Amino acid sequence: MEWLTLKEAAKFVNKSELTIKRLIDKSKIDQTIDQLIYKKEPAKRGYYWFVEKNSLLKYYGLINLKIDQKISNNKLNDQLNKALNDTVEILKNQLQEKDFQIKELSERLKEAQYIIANTHKPKKLENKNIKKGLLSGLLSKYGL
Repeated sequence: MEWLTLKEAAKFVNKSELTIKRLIDKSKIDQTIDQLIYKKEPAKRGYYWFVEKNSLLKYYGLINLKIDQKISNNKLNDQLNKALNDTVEILKNQLQEKDFQIKELSERLKEAQYIIANTHKPKKLENKNIKKGLLSGLLSKYGL
């Protein structure tokens, strides 16, 4: 048996401490409320009250709800883990594909640079000959 103080019991079922104390007092008078298991221990002033956890859950009808929540939480966690693993796998595949594409593009760039470097060598024009030829053509045209 797991015993809870009034404060812990109140927090556990989301009620006030006074509500839990009233429930204990009510179960003392009304013997039909035999679901609630409680005990008291002497203190310096008065008593410390304790409530058994499962009986409290049973009284509020939360025991099945808590179990169902755990089961649904486990299923949800499993589904989330599966979704995350699937996502990671997809991203890994995409990363490998992108790495391959980068490698191919890098090789194409190197090839293009090589082709450009070897086919487009600048031709030196002899400006002197062009100027002389142009000048002599003009002079002869005008008879000078």
